[in-house]
Formats: sequence, structure tokens, C-alpha cells
Amino acid sequence: MVILVTTSPRAKECATAIEQTTHQKTQIATSLAKAVACLQANDYDALVLDESFNHADIGGSICC
Repeated sequence: MVILVTTSPRAKECATAIEQTTHQKTQIATSLAKAVACLQANDYDALVLDESFNHADIGGSICC
């Protein structure tokens, strides 16, 4: 399973493209907090992080 972390309004299209390419179910997380919760609850083979998060103000580091 793949997790896609993005706030893009085209997230579903991106997830579909990832699924078609990798043949793995892709789950969408619309925030870093949701991504962390998903990662704690499930096992993933890959994490796809939208480039826009490089420029986001996270407000501190996330520690597991």
C-alpha cells in the first residue's frame, strides 16, 4: 500500500495514477498530522510526499 500526502485538489487523480503505475492501493492523507496517524495505524510500502510540503510551515518537527 502507498500513502500520498497532498493538499492538491487533484489528489484522487494522482492516487489513481500511482495505483495504475504501482498496482498498489493508494491512500490519501490531506495533512501531515493525518499522514502520521495513518503511518502509525498501517504498514505502507511507499510514502509519496507532495513537493508543496517542502515549503509548508509545519510549526515544529514531528517526532514519533
